[in-house]
Amino acid sequence: MSVLHKTVLMFLKTAVSPINLLSQSVKLVVGVSGGPDSLALLHVLTQVVGPTRLVVAHLNHGYRETAVAEADFVQIVAREWGVVCETKTIDLTRLIQESGNSLEEAGRKARYAFFCDVAHQYETPYLVVGHHGDDQAETVLMNLLRGTGLRGLRGMLPVTAMQSGDRDYSVLRPFLSVSRQDIDEYCREFDLTPVFDESNEDISFFRNRIRQELLPLLTDYNANIRAHLCQLAALTAADVALLESLTAETWSRVVLDVDDEAIVIDRAAWNVLPLGLRRGILRQALVEKRPFLKDVTFQAIEQARLVAERPETGQRFNLPGEMFLIVDYDRLIITEDKQIVLDDWPQFHKAEPERLAVPGVVALSNGWKIEAALVDAVDLIAVQAAADKWRAYVDISAGQDLFVRTREPGERFQPLGMNGRSTKVKEFMIDRKIGARWREAWPLVASGSQLVWIAGHGMDERMKITEETSSIVQLQCYKG
Repeated sequence: MSVLHKTVLMFLKTAVSPINLLSQSVKLVVGVSGGPDSLALLHVLTQVVGPTRLVVAHLNHGYRETAVAEADFVQIVAREWGVVCETKTIDLTRLIQESGNSLEEAGRKARYAFFCDVAHQYETPYLVVGHHGDDQAETVLMNLLRGTGLRGLRGMLPVTAMQSGDRDYSVLRPFLSVSRQDIDEYCREFDLTPVFDESNEDISFFRNRIRQELLPLLTDYNANIRAHLCQLAALTAADVALLESLTAETWSRVVLDVDDEAIVIDRAAWNVLPLGLRRGILRQALVEKRPFLKDVTFQAIEQARLVAERPETGQRFNLPGEMFLIVDYDRLIITEDKQIVLDDWPQFHKAEPERLAVPGVVALSNGWKIEAALVDAVDLIAVQAAADKWRAYVDISAGQDLFVRTREPGERFQPLGMNGRSTKVKEFMIDRKIGARWREAWPLVASGSQLVWIAGHGMDERMKITEETSSIVQLQCYKG
C-alpha cells in the first residue's frame, strides 16, 4: 500500500472526529484541476471509498487557452474511473474587474463557491482538495513575508470550516502531510498523466516566486526547510487551538452583552487578563460582528488594545470592517455605530448585600444612588397614577431591615398588578427591556428573603401600601 493510500485512509478515519468518513455513505466533492495533486487524490479516493461516493468538481476559469482542453481531460478521466463530474465555465477576467480582487484571489473565491454549489446539489458538506505539504510550506512563507500572527503561521488546516449561503461545509485536505515528491512518485507508479498548467511557471505570481526562487535558496541553507515549515505550521495550529479554547472560556466571564447593536466587555475584568487573552477577546469580538472579515491584522488588534488600556474614557477607535471600539468608564464596546448612545444605568457590583437604613442612602455604580425615607402619608390615587418609575412607596413595618442586592438564581416575585401571580425576576427584567449587559448587576431592594423593589421597574404586590398601612417608606433611585 502506498504512502498516499495509508495517509488518506487514516485521514478519513480520524480527521472529522467523531465521524469516520470511511464508514459513511455521504458523498465527497473532489476539486480536480487535472494537475498531479488533484489527479492523484481522485485516484486514491476511487480505491479507498469507491467511485460511487465521489463527485468531481472542475471549474474552467476561461482564462488560459488550454483551459477547455483541461476541462475535457478531467471529464474523460472521471468517466473512465466511474465518477460523476460537474463542470462550470466562468469569465474570470470579468470577475476580477467587478470585485477588484487579484487573479489568484478571484479564482480561489470562484472555485470554492462552485465547490459549495456542487456539494449543495449532492447534499454533502464535504469538499476534498489536493493541497499538500509543499503547498503548506509555501503558504507559511507567504504569510510570514506579508506579516502575520500565529494564525498565519499555522498555514492551512487539515479541516477548515466554510460557509456558503446558510449552509456549512468542511474543506478536507488529506494530502497536507505528504510532499509533492510523494505525489509525483505515485503518479509514475500508477501511470497517471496529469495536465501541465503553464501558469505555475509564471513568477509574476507571488506563490510561484516563493516556490521557484525563495524555497530553493532556503534549501541551500537547510535541506529540510519544507519539512520544518510544515512542522512549524502543525505546532502553531495546536497552540492556536489552545488559545482559542481559553478565549472561549474567558469570553463568558468578561463579555457583558452581545446583541445586534454592540458587544460590551467588562473593562476591568478584561484589563487583568494575560496579554494573549486580551488580544484574543478583542479579535473574537470583531469576528462575532464580522464573521467573514479576512486578514484582521495584528496591527489593528494591537492598536485597539493599546487604546483600550489607556486610562482615558470616551475614545473611539476605527476597527476593520467599518467597526468601532468605544472606551467607556467601565466598558469596552465593539459596534458598527460610532454614534451609539451609551446608556448609563444603575448597577450594584458588590459581592454582598448592603443594608439600606431608613432613612439612608446606598451608593451604586455609575454615580447612581438608592435612598429610603419614611413618609407620614401619601395619596393612594396619586401614587397609582405616578409617572416617576424611579420612585416607589412600599409598606415596611417599623424596624424591618432593608438591603440592596442583585437578583439570585431562579428568584421569583409577584409583580404589582398581576393579581398575585409570580414570575422569575430574570424574565420580568427581559420583559421590561433591561439589556442583558445590565441585568446581572441591576439593583434590587429586599427585606430578608422578600424582594421589595426592582429599581425603576416594579415592586412586589405584597409590599404595596393600602389604607391599613401604618409605615410607609419612599424608595428612590436617582443619579447625582
